[in-house]
Parts: sequence; structure tokens; C-alpha cells
Amino acid sequence: EDRDELIYELYCEYDVGLETPTITYTLTIMIDDINDNDPEFVDLPNNVTIEEATLVGTTIAVISATDRDFNDFLVISVNDNDGFGIVESSSHDLAYLVVTKSLDYEGTKQYELVLEVTDSANHTTNASMTVYLEDSDDLPPRFEPCDNCVQVSYYTSIPENDNATLFTKFNVEGYTDEYEIIAYDMDTLNSTIYYSIAEISPSNYTDWFTMVDNATIYLNESIDREVVQEIIITIKAYESENPDSSVLATVTVIIEDSDDNILEFGEKEYWGQAVENSPVSGWVNDYNTTDDSDNDMLHLISIDADELNGEFQDLTLSISGTYASLFTTSTHFESTYIAYSEMIDRENITCDDPCIINLTVSANQTTSGDVSTVQVYVIIVDENDNAPQFINGSETYHNHYSGSVEDNTTADTTIVTVYAEDADEGNNSLITYSIDFVNNDGGEYFDIEPYTGRVFVSESTFFNSTSEYDIVVRAQDNPADEAEQLFNIAYVHFTVDATTATAPSFIESYISVDISVDSAVGDCVVALVADDPNDDTLEYEISYGNEDKFFTIDTYSGVISVNAELELGSNITLTATVTDFGSPRQTDNATVNIFVTDAEDYAPEFTPCPNKIGNTCLGVTYVAYVLENEEGTIIEYTVESESTNITNISASDPNVYMRDMQDIVYTIADGSPSDYDDYFNMDNATGLITVTKSVDRENVTQFELIIKAQEGSDGLYSFATVIVNIDDEDEFSPKFEYESYNATITENDEIGTWILSTDASGPLQIIAYDDDIQQGDSSNLTYEVLDDTRFMVDVVNDICYIQVAELIDREELENSQITLTLICYETDNADRTSTNITIYVKDENDNAPEFVNSTSDNTFTFIIDEGTEAGDLIAIISASDAD
Repeated sequence: EDRDELIYELYCEYDVGLETPTITYTLTIMIDDINDNDPEFVDLPNNVTIEEATLVGTTIAVISATDRDFNDFLVISVNDNDGFGIVESSSHDLAYLVVTKSLDYEGTKQYELVLEVTDSANHTTNASMTVYLEDSDDLPPRFEPCDNCVQVSYYTSIPENDNATLFTKFNVEGYTDEYEIIAYDMDTLNSTIYYSIAEISPSNYTDWFTMVDNATIYLNESIDREVVQEIIITIKAYESENPDSSVLATVTVIIEDSDDNILEFGEKEYWGQAVENSPVSGWVNDYNTTDDSDNDMLHLISIDADELNGEFQDLTLSISGTYASLFTTSTHFESTYIAYSEMIDRENITCDDPCIINLTVSANQTTSGDVSTVQVYVIIVDENDNAPQFINGSETYHNHYSGSVEDNTTADTTIVTVYAEDADEGNNSLITYSIDFVNNDGGEYFDIEPYTGRVFVSESTFFNSTSEYDIVVRAQDNPADEAEQLFNIAYVHFTVDATTATAPSFIESYISVDISVDSAVGDCVVALVADDPNDDTLEYEISYGNEDKFFTIDTYSGVISVNAELELGSNITLTATVTDFGSPRQTDNATVNIFVTDAEDYAPEFTPCPNKIGNTCLGVTYVAYVLENEEGTIIEYTVESESTNITNISASDPNVYMRDMQDIVYTIADGSPSDYDDYFNMDNATGLITVTKSVDRENVTQFELIIKAQEGSDGLYSFATVIVNIDDEDEFSPKFEYESYNATITENDEIGTWILSTDASGPLQIIAYDDDIQQGDSSNLTYEVLDDTRFMVDVVNDICYIQVAELIDREELENSQITLTLICYETDNADRTSTNITIYVKDENDNAPEFVNSTSDNTFTFIIDEGTEAGDLIAIISASDAD
């Protein structure tokens, strides 16, 4: 047997007599070992089973070995370096088999290891061991189909306005077949997979979709494609046992267009301009555009929200109107252009100045049958294509004129007046006259008024009675461009006649004058006027009836003045004589009857009269109010600047002593509207006005009557104005232009910002009407936002705008929208109406992202195995953003 040592006891005896001494020795023989044995594994298992998720550094087996040789040093190793290794212990015959890298069940399910133990003499023993892996839940589910994809993208489509729809089959990017939404557990544990909707974009459609029957999507409400064209649904698949083990996919729902919108024009009316004589197929220009590019063409924008996907643009266009045959239409994309189908001659069109043609353009959508019309007003721009034409000359030749003057003609004497007309308009028809030529060296004697055409003698002269003159007159128009001026010529022929002496004559041979008894000496009574065909100097005198010298006359002016104190009631008849200084001197007589009154003879005066200068009333305006739908009412009045009510119109004669005093007769002389006499009657004697026919205020709101008060049937008279206001009977409640409104704002808009219309054309304009006031009028209406302090009303020019009153935070809203109730009522009536305004709040990026499931300081802590390689998945970090 193998022994480490041999021990012997040695005895030594010798005889010395009676005693025999013995010496004992112990001999130990040390046996040196020879390394002649192989090492051996002790109780080594054939196999070991561990979990896939076993951490790096974990001991999966304790390896023990032995060697019969004495104190031999053993080294234990493993030949596999791809996942396992040996960690030595302090004992030379003991070691640990550990995991050296992360294990992947899906990659390798078992490992075949070869263990080796070696002694100091290099004696080696090998043994096999199998390591089996058990699958762990370390992989999230995966949507199918997915070949090396990062995220599966499903897509489908649905017609707009459909609802209660189940989505079960989808297309997938990169694949031709249709698929159901399905995900699998990538581990072998085969966990049950559940599905949910993680996010919907736009976010305000969150309630539109529901996940039912596991992976089936259900549409709850119909969608308007004109609001949104596609919706992206992010769906989540997660394991039943481990909800954090999840994966995302997107479902894009494309909204297909349907013809559910009518065709509309972009403006209520359009204004264009067409230049006369423009070539056929030219374009009508936009009246409001001034540049010279193609952009100045008149664009009639026809808008159909359904046209956005290009399927409903089949339009038939037509033009109607008196002069529709002059034009045709052409459409390019959504714009309609108006072109000339004939050359336009403005002078053949019956129109005012400026010349405006009213066209109706109709757009018929063939697909739906929708018809939309719009008024187009085309201003015809005149081209200077007509020369002036003389029209008042002789019957044979309208540009030939004749006349005569006497040989002693004075300056400014008219010879003849020529007249021309121009069929163009504006400055193109503004005619100026000039003299081109005068024969017989007569140019210095004649001139012409440039705008009237009056040809006259320019300075006093004595013509030879046998002279004849021919004058060439030019009539020329005045276009902006002088190069386009056109003209025509007229010929004036006149003769000089010898002078014939003629007696002077009074303009009026009998004059009757009333004069106040308190007239002062020097006051003018009347100015006599006489005419002398020979233009002789004239002198005037009172030749009879002035024996008491009450009056005097100016010799050269013919003015009769007061010369002494007058007697009340006097009736004085004078004979006035005018004498010329011709040869022989000739005369003419006139009779002047002067009646002396107690004061001036004034016309009747309406009362009360708030505006007087001296004894003169400057006019009275009566104001009356009559309730609509009533008749037979005697009108009561107030006078402007007076507060007293009066029941009838009255006038008085301010004169005390007058001849032929007469009663005052009242009549309605004129009025507006023109049918005023159908509604009112005036008592001629008392001035009472009654309503003879009920008035509908929605047709007429005010009458203006001109009242005449006259002394008798042919005496002096004066006028007053009666304004009859028709008071409204409250028959109608206010009404909004539309039943509801949609608008947008951006969160955090400043206070005072107007909310915008959804078509981004500008601030949302809200208009209400009250037919009791006047159709189209809203000046007497009050608007209020009901029970919502976040918004306030701003009324500008009778249009209601909604302003932000508090800062809006979209993240605090449900569905990112606000519904307001706006009420409207008359300021003097409790009747009110309401409308709803849906305000879509646009997001502003005012929130930072936030990590999900992190610590308060946004710190994540992960434990990873030693030896984790680059690219290995450590963790999935999620973040969210409230925007």
C-alpha cells in the first residue's frame, strides 16, 4: 500500500552483570512520493439546468477533484470560453463553474462542456458536462408580418361620414396581402397577448375609436374628410403575465372623400375691368389689382372642399346677363377666368358712366348637380376711339355754322355757339374748343370759350359793313395720353350788318311794389332796368306821379329810393321814363305802383320757429313717430331744438296791415319715398296730418314730407319739413347668420386676441340680424358669451368678434376644444337667441417631455451582467409629452 513513512523501533542489549541494560531507538523512514497517479473528478454531475436569465458571474456547479499522489497540485479548467468559465478556490482540489456572458435561449438552448483536471506532472483527466437552458421572459411580443422591421405599419381606408365600422383586415407596408392585427410572444412561454390603443393623432379624435374583441378596431363616430385626411392610431401589444413587456405598431386610417360639400365661390361678388376694343380671347382684369403681370387677371375662385383629392372637379360654367355673349369662361384648377368672345365696343352698350356690365357666372358640378352662382361686375374702360362730332350746325352739314353782327359791335358780343359731342366717356369725351384760322386777317377780333364753344368778338371795333369772315373751329377731346387725342373741324361763316337805330325799352313796363311804412330815406324801392339794342348810354327820370317828392330816381342806374317819410296805406303810381343818347334821342315809359304797408309783406311763418334772423324764419323741421301697422292716427310732433309736443302743423301771417290778407292753405307739396301720398293726408285748413294706410317698417323706416303753407291759392308761401319715423313693432327675434360656428385659437394666445375662422381667412366674424330694426342692420343688438369667463365679446362696425379673456391651456381641456354659447338680444327687449361656437385649441409646444417610471430626479438604475456586449438590449426607456 502507499505509505508516507515507515517507523521502526530498534533495541540494543549488553551483559554487564546482574543487569542487562537495553537501549531503544525509534527509526522513522520518510517515503518520498512518486507522481504515478492520474487525478480524478469527484461526484461530477453529467448535466446542469439553468435559466436563460442567469446573471454573469453566477456559479452553476462546484467542481471537485482528487489525486492519490501526496500533496499534488491540481488545475481545473473548461474548454468552452463562450459563456462559461472556471473560478479557482483557495483549495487546490476545488473550483467553481460560472456564467461568463449573457445567455440567449433563442440562440443556443444547450452547451456541451469538457472539463479538465491536471496535476503537477501534467497527468490529465477529462470529463463531459451538458448545460441546459430554460427560457425566460426576456423578449417583448412582435407584430406580424415583420421581417427585420423596427415597427409594423398597418394602413386601411374608410369613406368619410361612415360610422359603426369594424376594422379587421389591414394592408402592411412592404407586403401585398391583407393581414389581421396580431402579435406573438417571442419567448417560448407563449404568454397571452392583449391589445390596447396607446395614442391617436390628431388627439381630438381619441374618442372616435375603440379596441374591441382583442385586436379589432371599431369606429364610433363619422369623420369629415374636410377636417382631417388621415388618422394615425398607435396600438400596443403586451403580455398578460408581464404588461411591461410590450411592443407598438401604427395603424394609418385614410379618410376617403365623398361628395358632401356644395360648390361655392370665394367671394360674394367680383369686380373686373375690360378695356374697350381688346382682342378676342383676352382676359378680363381684376379691378382691384394694379400690377401689369398675369396676376391682374380676374380670378373667380370656385371652392368645393371635396375637390381636395381631385375627384370632384368636373365643372360646367356659363355666363348670363344682357351682354353675356361678349364673354366666355375658362377654368384652371379652382380658378375661373373670363375672356372676351367678341370685341367690345362700349358705345354699343347701354350703360351709365362709368359703364358697368352685370354678369351672372354659374358653376354646375356635373358629379353632384350642385350649382353655385356669383355676380360679376365688369367695368368697361373706355378707349378713345371716337372723335368729337358737331351736331348743332346747319341741317345739311352739322359742322357748318353762320351768323351776323352789326358794324359797331362791342366786345364779348356772341357770334355763334358751336356744340360737339363725343361718344366716349370721361376725359375721352371732355371737349375743348379752339380757333384754328380766321380769314381776312380777322384773328385778333375773335375768340372762343374753350368749354362752351361760344364764338365772340374779343374787343370792341367798327367792322366794315360789307365784311365777311370765315372761322375754322377745332373740337378736341382730352384723353390721358395726348398722343391719342382726336378732333374734328367746324366752319363758321358770318357777315357784318349796318347798324339800325332802335329806341330803348324797359325790361318790365309795369311794376308793383309793397314797401314798409318804416322805410328810411335812401332805402331802395325798386331798380328799373332798360335795354338799348344800340348799346347807347341811358338816363332815367320820374316823369309823373311824384308831386309830393316821396321818391327819387338815380339818373344812370334807374334805382328808385325813398326820399321822405311815407304815409301808411298810401298807394302811389309813378311814371318812369328812360331816354337814350342816340340820334335822334328816343324814350320808353314804365308804370311803377307802390303800396305802403304797415310792415314788410312776409310769407306765412311755421310755428314754433327756433331759427330766426330778425323777422325771417330760416325753416322748421317737425319730427313725428308713428307705430307700424296702425292707421288713422293723428300725428303728434316735436320741433327740432324744441321739447314741446304739438298735435298739428300751423303757420301764421306775420303781417298786421296788408292788402289782400288771405287764409293760409296747407298742402303736402312733395315727399319721399315717392308713394308718400298713399299713406298720409293733410287737412288744408287745420294742418292736421293723418295716417291713411298702415306702414310696414320692414319695408320703409322713414318718410320725409315737404309741407307748404300759402296765403290763399296764389299768395306768398313757405315750406317746412316733416320727418315721420316709423317705430318698430317687435315682431321678430334676432337671428344669427349661421346656426353654429367653428373657430380656432392657439393655446397661450394673448388676452385680447380674436379667435380665428377655421379656413384661416381671418378673425371669426359673427353677424346677427333683427328684422324689426332693418334687414341687414344689427346696430341695436347686444352680444354676450354665456357662462364662460375665458372669452369676451368685441363688436366692431356691428360685427361681433370673440376675444380671449384668459390664457387657455390646451392640456387642461377635454378633446382640445371649447364650446361657447353666444347670445344676442335687442338692447330694449328681452327676446334673445343663441348659437354655439366650437373652438379648436391648437397646441403650442409649451411642455417638456417627461420620462415614464423614473425616479423623482429622472434617474434610472439598471443591473447588467458582466461581459454584456455592445448592442445588447439593456432596457426600454419611455417618455411622454403633454403636447
